Amino acid sequence: MSHYDDVKACDKIDDTVKEFYDVRNADVVQALNSLDFYNDGICDGGITPIVRGHEIRGRALTVKIMPKNDKKPNYQGRSLSDAEDGAEETNPMNQNKGWKEDFGNVLHEYLDITQPGDVICVDMEGEAYQLGGDHLSLKSLLRGAVGMVVDGGMRDAFGIREVNFPVWTRHIAQKEPVQEMELVAINEPISLGGTKVQPGDLICCDDDGVIAVPKQHEDEVLDAAKGGYEMDVSLRKQKMNFLREEGVDIDIDFTPPSQRREVPANLSGVSEEVWEEVLQRTEEDY
Repeated sequence: MSHYDDVKACDKIDDTVKEFYDVRNADVVQALNSLDFYNDGICDGGITPIVRGHEIRGRALTVKIMPKNDKKPNYQGRSLSDAEDGAEETNPMNQNKGWKEDFGNVLHEYLDITQPGDVICVDMEGEAYQLGGDHLSLKSLLRGAVGMVVDGGMRDAFGIREVNFPVWTRHIAQKEPVQEMELVAINEPISLGGTKVQPGDLICCDDDGVIAVPKQHEDEVLDAAKGGYEMDVSLRKQKMNFLREEGVDIDIDFTPPSQRREVPANLSGVSEEVWEEVLQRTEEDY
């Protein structure tokens, strides 16, 4: 089955999310504008997909990660520019084995509560530090997430493309966040690209960007988006027919893109036993 068919068949995903798969992001924006939420709910264009060609919808699992106030001096490490021959080698990660507790393992707190069909939304205040990469994508996929939106950085762009996991991010970044950032909240209001996102809001992502539809307005937005999509298809068909009459060989598939795009998804989730094994092996790898 396709991702669209998997979503429609999944009893863990609510009907409203499923119906949003029947319209495009453009229709959702037009619907918001028609309801006088003019240009509202649209994350700024700096948050872009690592893997193009995906279109997902899901409930927001919100995460807030922000700069630390108490950065630990014993993570300074060495400086390449000041390196001297014969200088004692030190690995900042080895200077304080608690680095995982400070940042790495604490990320599992939100993965532990991720549900099938969730879009993990991470507010890092736009900082250019990497939250993770292909391993984080695989773990998120194991938990049943359909994608991630990160107002911060992600690394391993090639690896994420190999996994083919839908990720939207502000930066492709290399800097370690261990010293600089800390997890401060899960499932609290956050900001993504200047747009307020509440836990459970409906997140729509495609190549154009990210839209957050507030839960309390999603039904009226969906109705307006459906009407807009039907009108748009009618107008495009009309223009296509005019072109055909002029001898232009053109054939357009008017099926919503989300119904034609393949997204790796694990909508059944993973057993807690398997998840615990994943966490244990992750710890042993470091």
